[in-house]
Amino acid sequence: MFAHDTDALVFGIETLLFLAATLLLAAPRARRSPRLMFVAALSLLAAGTLYRIDGYLVAYNPGNGWVYFPAVGELMVTIGIFALEIMLYLIFIKKLPVLSGVRAVRSGLKA
Repeated sequence: MFAHDTDALVFGIETLLFLAATLLLAAPRARRSPRLMFVAALSLLAAGTLYRIDGYLVAYNPGNGWVYFPAVGELMVTIGIFALEIMLYLIFIKKLPVLSGVRAVRSGLKA
């Protein structure tokens, strides 16, 4: 962590993002503010993304004289998994009553 290189920088950034989200979610005021909850969620999303990128691109060292970058197939599988997650989320939201209470509250009706 205290080395002055790319690995330490990315680790520090992801740690600060996780810490910022934790502090935001621990504050009672932030839990009542949709904007602060959104900022905390974005911070967690960015920290988790950096964590994954750091683990398989930035900090991965295949050995002396070797360089690693994911092949097109690996990238396509990763993009496909993200697309599948988004598709399943949309299906669940549209088919199951997950967010039905939010719609009722916004329209002024009781759930």
